Order: sequence, then C-alpha cells, then structure tokens
Amino acid sequence: MRHYGKGLVSILLAIVLVLTAVPILAIGKPKTVTAMHVVDFTDDSRDHATKFEYSDDYFTGNGYQYRDDLAKVSLGMNYAAGSSQDAKIKGDIKNEDQNWKSFMKQMDFKDIESNEWMKELPQSDSIGVCAAQKTIKDKKGKATLIAIGVRGSNYRGEWGGNARLDKTGNHKGFDLCKDQTLDYMKQYIAENGIKGRIKVWISGYSRAAATSNLVGGALDDGYVLNKNVTFAPEDLYCYCFETPKGATKEEVQDKKYDNIHNIVNPSDVVTYVGMKDWDFARYGVDHLIPAIGDPGYEDMDAKMIARLSTIYNDIGNKNPADSIEASKPIPELYDTFLTLACNAVGSREEYVDKFQEPVVKAMYTYFAAEDHGGQNAFTNHLEAAISNHATEIFNAALNPTKSAVDTAIEAVLSDLRKENMTTLTLEEVKSVLKDAIIPMAVKMVAEDPTTTFELLKNASLIGQCHSQCLTESWLFTLPDGYMASHTAYSYQY
Repeated sequence: MRHYGKGLVSILLAIVLVLTAVPILAIGKPKTVTAMHVVDFTDDSRDHATKFEYSDDYFTGNGYQYRDDLAKVSLGMNYAAGSSQDAKIKGDIKNEDQNWKSFMKQMDFKDIESNEWMKELPQSDSIGVCAAQKTIKDKKGKATLIAIGVRGSNYRGEWGGNARLDKTGNHKGFDLCKDQTLDYMKQYIAENGIKGRIKVWISGYSRAAATSNLVGGALDDGYVLNKNVTFAPEDLYCYCFETPKGATKEEVQDKKYDNIHNIVNPSDVVTYVGMKDWDFARYGVDHLIPAIGDPGYEDMDAKMIARLSTIYNDIGNKNPADSIEASKPIPELYDTFLTLACNAVGSREEYVDKFQEPVVKAMYTYFAAEDHGGQNAFTNHLEAAISNHATEIFNAALNPTKSAVDTAIEAVLSDLRKENMTTLTLEEVKSVLKDAIIPMAVKMVAEDPTTTFELLKNASLIGQCHSQCLTESWLFTLPDGYMASHTAYSYQY
C-alpha cells in the first residue's frame, strides 16, 4: 500500500503540475497588438497597420540586457506615438494621439495621456510626448511600468529644432526636447498619484530617439522624477531607433549608460549627426544593423528586402544603400563629407553665428507649411510665386545687379509671406546664401570634389536610408541575438 500511495501521490502531483502549467503559459504568452502609424513622408492618405507581440514578461528582466522582442514592440510604441495621419487629414488636431491610445489599450495600460503638443500645432522647439501606465510583477514584487512614447514622425514644424545646436554642451534642440519630456513625466507621475517602485519604458525614432537617448542619460545620472517614487537603472528600458548624436563625447563614456539601446543603421546618415568633428556622441550602446561588406550581408539583406516587399513602404521595395555608388564605403563617405562640411563652416560656434537662426526658421517654414495649406503646400506656393514673378526673375538672370536680384527674391518672399508660408526676410535669405551656403559649397568642392559630388549624386538614395520601413524589416528578419552581439560605442568610431 505504501508503494501504491507513493504512486498515487506522484500521479496527483503530475496532474497538478499540468493543470497549473496551463495558466502560467497563458500569462507568459505574448499577445498580438496593432500599431496604426504614418509611413514617413510619401503617403498622405491614411495611417497604416503593423502588428507586434507584447508581454509584461519583457519587463521582468534587467534593462541592461538587449531583447529582440522588446526592441520590436518598442518600435511599435514609437510608431503609435507619432501624430495620426488620419486625424491630421481631418483637421482633428485634438485627436492626433489616437494611435497611442489605441496601442496602449491593447496592452492593458491605463491613464493613457499625452502632452499639450500632441494637441496643438507643432512649433520649432516643441515635442509631442505620450504616456501610460500599468502594474506589473517581477521577482522583487509589484512595480508601476510607465510607458513614454516620443513623437518621431509626422512632427512637421518641429523639424526646425533639429538645426538648433548652440555653441556648447548638448545639441540644444534635442536638449530642449529632453527637458520637456522629463517635465511631462514628472507632471504625469504627480497627477496620477504614482508611488513606490517604477519602471520606465521609453522609445523614439530619429529626433525622438535623440530625445529618448538624452532622457535615458538623465535618469541614469539620478534625475528625480518624484520624491514618492523609487527608480533603479536596471528598470530602464530605453530603445532608440536611428539615433542622432545629441550629447557630448566627454559625457557619455560610462558603462552605467549601457541600459540605453541605440538601434543604428550604418547606412543612415542621420545617425552621424551631430558631427563627431564637433565632439557629439550618443549615450549607451549602439546595436548595429548589417552594412555592406559585413559577413553574411547578402543573405540577410535579401531576407530583409523580402519582408520589406510585403509591407507598405516609401522606398520601392528595395534597400537604397545597395544602389549608392561611391568610391568608398558608405560610412566613410558620410564621415568624410561631414568633416568637409564642418571644415567649411569653421566651427560649431561659427555655425551658430552664421547659420543657426535662419536655418531653424527655414526648416520650420518648409515643414510647417502643410499645417497652413495642406500637403506640399510650401512647394506649391513657391512654384506659384516663381510663376507670378517670372519677369523679375528673368530680368535678374539677364542683368544680375544687386537691385535686380533683390527685387526678384523679395517678390517671391512677399507672396510666400502673404500665404503664411514663411517669415523669412530678404536680408536673412541673402545672408544665408552669401555668407554661408555659397562659400561653404565652394570650400567643400575645392577640398574634396569627389566626395562632394558623390554625396550630391546619391542624395535621394541617402535620404531613403532613413526610412522606418527599413529598420522595421531588419528587426523582423535578423537572426535572434544578432543585434545583441553586434555592438559599438558612438564615441569610439
């Protein structure tokens, strides 16, 4: 009977284990969620849908460990944090955060909110920030997971701030975004009465990646979000996609920042600015997408393109990097060109004195125009202004005296100002052309005509290398563990 009893106990234990394993597996299994989002700049018709996998389990481990699954859904969170194209087309600016609300609800987050700039027309130095929270459990017990999505697409006039460097310290435009994001995080925590242990999940793409990167750096440096919450660096889950360099080299060289994960495509020129010649760098670890010449590149590239062709994209189902024609590898082409540009400008200080304000204003003017006149508004109005003043322009071309050129430029600017397309003055335009752009171009061509020509010749392809569709397709097709094992630090290359 004793043997029989032991056997019965064993059977009962086995049944219990089987039965209890079912809910455990159900809890741990990722759920499929859908992010609605705009696809870069070429499609103005609607939001598109991309599916991702989500699980609370992604946040039970140490944030210093790169996770493929978390990287993917972090890209989805970034997608959802962009202003909704559907809402924008309807003129429903108050609901441009609708994709964020939808995405976070699917993952059972609550208190799903966004800051003022997700509900107002963007300005050159504003930043859209979204937030949500939920309670999760790990081996230490309960914690509040705060999700922060920074607007990295469909941000229109905020483009202007990308050109604001200032003379010292962090890239000023990105630093202003960092400050606004931290302020909103503090506001969100206070207004929602969040207390105790918190975890922070933050992601962004491009400008938003630079912002997220600087926010991560501030949190690692001990920035206090609220006296009633506790936060440890291992509870930061920071994923930044195609991240510009917004910090300075001397600030970022510490392993404590390795919980900041930068997904970097070496073929994307955006990841090379701010320029290393002016000592810019990124916090954290760079996880490098394959580049031409890497071992196994052709096979991985083919798999990436195969997936790319199954999704709506703005790059013609091709990897634009494969078509760039240059006498040197793409990273070397970018580095050489940007060094040429820095040498032509002279210094970061000279850039600020000669370029900064007119360039900020010009970039804001171009990208904010659609808010005042619809898609392609600036281009359409510029073409109309040129047509209206063809006589003045023709006379200036035949007889390029100062008076004739000034008259032609002012005529075009006047039309654009009447349509709220620009606030640029004649003197600002002349200053940029005469004191900056023309001398800079002349210097660059004189110093290295080959590199300058090759970059200009490939300009369209180079621009396409910043497509989010590429990043998405790479992440979904690379072998597990590839990104975790292919790393570098921005201050070392």
